[in-house]
Formats: sequence, C-alpha cells, structure tokens
Amino acid sequence: MTSSPTPAILLEHVTASYDGRPALEDVSFQVPEGHFAALIGPNGAGKSTILRLLLGLLRASAGRVEVFGRAPGRGERPIGYVPQRVVIPRGFPITVLEVALMGRTGLLGPGRRPGSRDRELVRASLDLVGLGASRISREASSSEYSSRGRCAASRGSSCWTSPPRASTAGPGPASTRSYASSSTGGA
Repeated sequence: MTSSPTPAILLEHVTASYDGRPALEDVSFQVPEGHFAALIGPNGAGKSTILRLLLGLLRASAGRVEVFGRAPGRGERPIGYVPQRVVIPRGFPITVLEVALMGRTGLLGPGRRPGSRDRELVRASLDLVGLGASRISREASSSEYSSRGRCAASRGSSCWTSPPRASTAGPGPASTRSYASSSTGGA
C-alpha cells in the first residue's frame, strides 16, 4: 500500500475499538504530502475515530497508523486540531491572541513560554483566517461565534514552524478565509 515518497497520512489494515466494540475494521488509505482529503460519512462511520488515531489519542488494536512516516505524536511535524465546537465561557479573561498561542504549546516544551517567533507565527495564522491586528487583543469569550471558530482555526494552524503562505498545493488566504467563514456560519 505504501508508495514513495512517504505519505503524510497512512492507515494500513487498521482496526480500532471502544470498550471492545469495533469502531473501525480493516481500514486502509493514505494521503500524499501536500494534498487535501476529506472524511465524509454518516454518524458512527468512524470519522472521529480516525482523527483520534491520527492525533495519537487512541491506539489501533490492529494495523499501522503513521503521520509523516512516524507513529502519531512521535513526529517532528505536529498536527493542528480544530474541534467542531469552540466553547469559551462568557467573561473568561483570555484574548484571541492567547487562544491562538495555545497551539504552540506542544512545540515549546514543559515550562517554556511563547517567544517573539511564536507570536509572529500566530499573528500570521490569525491574518490567514481574517482575524488580524484589529481583533487580536479582544476577549475571545466576547467575540461573535464566527470569530471564535476562526480563532480556534488559527490555534490549530499555529503549530506550523514557518509562516503560512499561499501555495499551489492548497488554498491561499482568500479561500481559507472563505472556508473559515462558511464553516463557522459567519463572516
């Protein structure tokens, strides 16, 4: 199933279970580096289970799972994850910039605080989703729902090690803003 070069995502004959009940059985697919893929299916089809496997939050009971050629969570290239719903309690004192900076936590190491390079990458990520300089100091809990979704998207992408940019392999800033807007139900 594997081919050269190493795929970004590889699942080979994967089975995963919850409390002994299979959620996935003998699933195989790969996504080449630089490509996009979508997990589409009805409730209970295993989409969230696949994401949990890729993030290293769940172990396969059979088969092989790799992210950039390594076991999930063991690579040098982290995966950004954006939850379907973002809940920030009203009045919670955290800014849009601080929420987005949380995406850098796994790269910093224990007890380390974000530096100027981290802030630069996060600001680029916020710009990419349409939350530029005018919004980064706002309280994330007071932002309209669409901004909270975009804030979470920037948190997921802030694990990048270089500033985001438009490329031929994927969407540029305009289409990313369009996606962020349509996926969160707002502008």
